[in-house]
Amino acid sequence: MSAGPSGSAHKSPSLSRREKVVLAVIGVTAVTRMARDHRTYERVIMVALALIAAAGTARAGQVRAIARLIAWDKQQTLAAQRKAEASRS
Repeated sequence: MSAGPSGSAHKSPSLSRREKVVLAVIGVTAVTRMARDHRTYERVIMVALALIAAAGTARAGQVRAIARLIAWDKQQTLAAQRKAEASRS
C-alpha cells in the first residue's frame, strides 16, 4: 500500500483501543488536576456569578419590555374606546 500525502499508510478512521485508553487517562488526569486547583474553583464561582448577573439583567429587561407592551396595549384600547364613543355621538 502506498503512503498518502501525510506519509503514513492507510489507517482505520476509528481509534484503536489503546489510543482510547490513553486519551481517557489523559482526560482523567487533567480533570483531577483541575479539581485540586483552588484557582479552578475561583473561576467556576466567577463564571457562575457572571451567569447569574446576566440572567438577572435579561430578566429585568424582559420585565421592562412586558410593562411597555402592557402600557401600549392600554393606550390602544383607550384610543379604540374613544373612537367608538365618538362615532356613536
